Amino acid sequence: MAIEDVTNKNFDEEIILSINPVIINLFTPMMQLSFENEEKLSEIAEEYGDVVKICRMNLEEQPKLTELFEVDRLPLMLMLHGGIIIKKVYDTPTKEKIIEEMELEKIREFRKKGIWYKPQRNYIPNYIRNERW
Repeated sequence: MAIEDVTNKNFDEEIILSINPVIINLFTPMMQLSFENEEKLSEIAEEYGDVVKICRMNLEEQPKLTELFEVDRLPLMLMLHGGIIIKKVYDTPTKEKIIEEMELEKIREFRKKGIWYKPQRNYIPNYIRNERW
């Protein structure tokens, strides 16, 4: 399964309307570490393509989506379900760590039983985490 490119034009179709959770690798052409993640994600796409969709997005070409995702540093991978960010993974973890962090094995186990499992959140948006409340 190939990694698909996400743009403003296909964001709704590829991300929001996706039945499966979506992992997006956010990158800029100048950041080599982001491309290391892409290699690992292409392997994961081959193994877990039945339970998760893998995409990538060039931040320099999509500034509006950069704001939406609250990108504060790179390299960054996001997991979205129904267009909502549920996981953020920074840096370049190992393939096994990505699988564990994104709960891909658990998603597959539940899917085999006919249950749609939604991974647990590890990310709270800034507008909810308002310090003044």
